[in-house]
Amino acid sequence: MKKTKEKKYGRLHHISVVLGALVVLSGAFALVLVIWSWHKNQSQTIQALSQTIETMYSEEDMQTMLAGAVEEARLETEALTKEALLSDIKEQLASGKSTVSVLRPLYPNELVVVSNSKYHFVPIRDDLAKHTLTEENLVLSEDNELTYMEADAVVSQKGIDVSKYQDTIDWQKVKADGVDYAFIRVGLRGYKTGEIVLDDKFEDNIQGAYRAGVKVGVYFFSQAITTEEAVEEAEFVLEQIEPYAGVVEYPIVFDVEKVAAENGRMNLLTKEERTQVTQAFCERIAEAGYTPMIYGNLEMFGVLIDLEPLEKYEKWYANYSPSLYYPYDFKIWQYTSEGSVDGIKGDVDMNISFKTWGN
Repeated sequence: MKKTKEKKYGRLHHISVVLGALVVLSGAFALVLVIWSWHKNQSQTIQALSQTIETMYSEEDMQTMLAGAVEEARLETEALTKEALLSDIKEQLASGKSTVSVLRPLYPNELVVVSNSKYHFVPIRDDLAKHTLTEENLVLSEDNELTYMEADAVVSQKGIDVSKYQDTIDWQKVKADGVDYAFIRVGLRGYKTGEIVLDDKFEDNIQGAYRAGVKVGVYFFSQAITTEEAVEEAEFVLEQIEPYAGVVEYPIVFDVEKVAAENGRMNLLTKEERTQVTQAFCERIAEAGYTPMIYGNLEMFGVLIDLEPLEKYEKWYANYSPSLYYPYDFKIWQYTSEGSVDGIKGDVDMNISFKTWGN
């Protein structure tokens, strides 16, 4: 009897397990039906909502709304950027920076130049040769002497330019102080009278520099207002250096400057006239077999002359801050008028060159 009861109990147990499983499966199936029904209803709701939106807003309306949102975001960003920019400008001006130095980084594709009390924004030209110098390679020593380094070696040459204002110069000491070359003023044309005058120290300086082994170039301070006067100045220079054949190895420089005096002869020239005068001088010097060079600052090279017809001539750039803001090619940089060199009393113009001439 005992075994019979056990068999009956076993069958009942299996039946209960099967029935339980059926209940679970039926429950799961019912859940699936509920989820499917909900999903279908949701899809219908979304579709209905979409149709409602399409009914309320046309494609054109949606594009207009989108454009409005984009414009609103742009104006908000612009306002924040403008606020930050104005704050930065305010800080820089308050710290003592000049207006022009603050403006220049804001116009990377233009030269910002002050001339005749006006700000000029001159587009940087792609058709003119650029220098390849980098500010990272400029080294200013404790005694304010500038050099240019590459691969931990100085590749620039130390130079000066002198006139009667340096009085008597001990050229042997100048050479011992590391000066490689000197530009010596031959003479000038008076900015009022127009008279050509020989520099009082020209002979002493060219002879002294040559004997000391300092390479020699010369320059003429021009106030020519016609091409004929420019050629006259070139002829004057050539006449003065004729006794020193082989001595003048560095360029012959046309010093084209706007003088501070309002009645300066050259100040009244147009850009085209000043360019023609400069070109006339350089052409005559080149015809004589020498290397012509043009001296000028940012105002002169940026605004007052046209560089395109003068592209083939060497440039001597004057700028008294250790900045390579000027983008175009130049071979000599006059970086201070307050230099100090052994053998010269008082201040002297200091230069570095990125090229050598002669033997």
